[in-house]
Amino acid sequence: MKLQDEVALLGFERLQSSARPGRVRGSQLRLEPASFESVLTSSLREQVRRIIRGRIIAGDIVPGAIYSIPQFAALLGVSATPVREAVLDLGNQDLVEVVRNRGFRVPDLTERDIDEVVQLRLMLEVPAVIAIAKDPPTHQLADLRRMTGAITASAQAGDLVGFVENDRDFHLALLSCFGNQRLVAVVGRLRDQSRLYRGL
Repeated sequence: MKLQDEVALLGFERLQSSARPGRVRGSQLRLEPASFESVLTSSLREQVRRIIRGRIIAGDIVPGAIYSIPQFAALLGVSATPVREAVLDLGNQDLVEVVRNRGFRVPDLTERDIDEVVQLRLMLEVPAVIAIAKDPPTHQLADLRRMTGAITASAQAGDLVGFVENDRDFHLALLSCFGNQRLVAVVGRLRDQSRLYRGL
């Protein structure tokens, strides 16, 4: 398959799974139409990462179930390489766990896990936002307002993945006004981890 064909496929398909915890077979996964940003603006690896991340957020990838990278790649119509690379990226963000010689799975967070994540977010985000409010970033207000508009639009459209992504982008952009990129990176990971909890 040519890259252009892979781009077209990945641009309009999403993954859904009826799997239960355990190893997922190809027959348990299916693809349905959905809209994603054009791959022309990012690498194939990045686009696959966004698709997998979006399906995690939507709850279509079942926590605890083991997904085979070759099967996943076949369903997306790409080689195993960009899927493997995307999974490694997501593993570095603690969104998935790599299971050697088997594939990957989404961790199933406990209430204690999510309590710790929320506690850390409160310790980091609240003081930073208070400091930002005392010295508002006037040169970035237009961009922040535009981002809030995107959040509202995705909410009104019932687009869960879009809402979560736009909400994340806004809050991280706001935090970046504090001037500490390590803070932004840490909070970004914590926000992603909080989306894994299914007990809400």
